[in-house]
Amino acid sequence: MRIVLYVLLGAVAALAAFVVWRLGSVGRGARQRDARILRELAEVEAALRASREVAAADIAPLAARPHLRRLLFRMLRQYEKVELFPEEHLGRRSQAEAALVYWLLHPNELQDPPADLQHVSTLSRDVQGKRAEFEVFRYKMPAGHWAGSEWILGIAGPFFADDTPYAGVATGWSVASETEGRFTPDSVLDGYLARVGVSTEST
Repeated sequence: MRIVLYVLLGAVAALAAFVVWRLGSVGRGARQRDARILRELAEVEAALRASREVAAADIAPLAARPHLRRLLFRMLRQYEKVELFPEEHLGRRSQAEAALVYWLLHPNELQDPPADLQHVSTLSRDVQGKRAEFEVFRYKMPAGHWAGSEWILGIAGPFFADDTPYAGVATGWSVASETEGRFTPDSVLDGYLARVGVSTEST
């Protein structure tokens, strides 16, 4: 009986250690990802901080890169320069691209931006009594990436009608094994919502 108790206690301790490690890993990874992005934005951030002139033409090529959009927009908002952000990237699809690629960049996920990203469909669900939309994409990783060369499905959302740009709860999600042809947009979305414990209804 004592041996069984020791085994059970050991298993519980191992599980607790894993949970602590996993939570710490997620946080560390997020900081590493943001530091990587901020290095790419360092020049414009330095100019904003020093109150030097920054033109919309300086911002446009940065905003064109989905993985930079979220932190770039927040940086401009912090320095009260949101008017420099390109209007074409304020729309929901651009926000969704940004959310998905930002998520993919996490060290615990695919670590890199995709080489190609294409919109597939928009799906609606009633999420806890409120209508929400999710954008579905397919993407390929760069040649030689461990995730392979197939089209992988990914989602971004939820987006609600009263969201303000880059300030909602929308996030990205994708699993490298959920490739186009083996999975559908609906199955990827419903699988994700089931994982996070959100009850939904299709609309």
